[in-house]
Amino acid sequence: GENNFQSEIYWKRTTARSGSKYYNNIVDNILFYTKSENAIWNQHYSEYSKEYIETMFRGVDKNGRRYRESPLTAPGRSSGKSGQAWRDIDPNRVGKGRHWAIPGYVLKELSNEAKEDTVLSLEELDKLGRIVWSKNKMQNNKKYVELL
Repeated sequence: GENNFQSEIYWKRTTARSGSKYYNNIVDNILFYTKSENAIWNQHYSEYSKEYIETMFRGVDKNGRRYRESPLTAPGRSSGKSGQAWRDIDPNRVGKGRHWAIPGYVLKELSNEAKEDTVLSLEELDKLGRIVWSKNKMQNNKKYVELL
């Protein structure tokens, strides 16, 4: 019944007809209900294709692990440690003001002290070989394919 409504799913068609006398349907709506309120959701995952991995994870480290670069900064200025310069690189000078932002998925690799200190986090990430240093000195994090 209506008490077991879970979600409304919109499916946009990739091709649509145009008619001058009426509006066409370009979206299908699926109403998702469960049989009871005790329903169990089993998340399904599928493997990424080889083509996707080769396209999206272009970097290969010295151990042969594929990675893609992800920023170590986020929008907005910060007056705290995340807004401080690290190794003479000021995140506020990137774009229109940014701050250091350590991705959550790498925190488990850091010491407890580093989890509380942005600059120490960056130092530990660099020692672990997780930072890509570009010619313009803008650092990115190595996001490995196996972390997906």
